[in-house]
Amino acid sequence: MPEQEPNITPEQTEQKIKIAEIEKLNIGPSQKADIILVVLGMKPATELDLYKYNDKTQIVEQILQQVGLAANLKKMERPQKNLIAKLAIAQDQDTLEKLMTLDPNKDHAEYGALMGYPDSAVEAFLDKEKLLDESDYPDMAGIIFPMKLSKENWQQEVEQLRKWSQAIQEYAPDLYNELKGK
Repeated sequence: MPEQEPNITPEQTEQKIKIAEIEKLNIGPSQKADIILVVLGMKPATELDLYKYNDKTQIVEQILQQVGLAANLKKMERPQKNLIAKLAIAQDQDTLEKLMTLDPNKDHAEYGALMGYPDSAVEAFLDKEKLLDESDYPDMAGIIFPMKLSKENWQQEVEQLRKWSQAIQEYAPDLYNELKGK
């Protein structure tokens, strides 16, 4: 076990070890960041598309299990070029089971909530009239997660994106810098 940094709790040390395992996976950087937020308890769940050039499904499932996440293969409706699998990933088995029953194309509100999006952002996604015009977006410097903002609640939504981004910056600085550079 690595030597503990000053002012770092044993829980934070354990989380950093888990996150290091996620960072080793050969998957996209945005997907790594989403999984890290699930590890940190900042999102209940996420989904991961695996392509033929990513790590094999079994390797990814093994790492996810090692870091304490629940994961399951999702049925793929339409085959897509190079896509070999879709994984549902959650903090716990109950959340995973909920995610497995949802269709993201039909169950927007429930699906968005499980992905950790604020209700107001999900509502705006569904009703385009509620979306904040992108020309009115505030300074998004330092934010590495994309999300459409609502007219009514954009300040809180930006704060959520900042918290997520700061968590990645703290726990996975190289990944943060990679995503920030995009």
